[in-house]
Amino acid sequence: MNNKIIFDLETVGLNSITDRITCISLLNIEDQIHVSFFGEDEKEILEKFWSSVDSTDTLIGFNSNLFDFTFLIHRSLINSAKVCPNFNYLKRIDLRQVVNSFFINYDKKIHGTLSDWSKILGFGEGNGYFCPSIAKAVGQEGVYVVTDPSKDQLENLTRRVSLPQV
Repeated sequence: MNNKIIFDLETVGLNSITDRITCISLLNIEDQIHVSFFGEDEKEILEKFWSSVDSTDTLIGFNSNLFDFTFLIHRSLINSAKVCPNFNYLKRIDLRQVVNSFFINYDKKIHGTLSDWSKILGFGEGNGYFCPSIAKAVGQEGVYVVTDPSKDQLENLTRRVSLPQV
């Protein structure tokens, strides 16, 4: 196995016990295949996610150590969704911890949120939670539209940020 997957999840709130997962998106770095699991059946979303990452060795997220993994484990337990057998052996990279470690005391007003890094890396201003492209996709009705990141955005990110060797 030498498979690296970038992932993100969307939830209806911030409490992993009472709020459910509505979408999990994955991007396989090697083959650039993007997959999103979404819908009303949270157990099905979780089972598809765990099945998809069972053959990977590295999961990469943003604020994933503090938020995403907590949600994934709690919601899997609540829904009796089977966690992939190799979860404890997966290498987990939290990009928020990586990029924040480069800029300790960089700017007292920058707290290292996804919105902050979106501005720093040139993806545009955020609204505190989403960058403008995501806010536009969500719209005033709050309807979530799953879209692929553009090739330019991915190339811009790889030019500006040097990720650790994994």
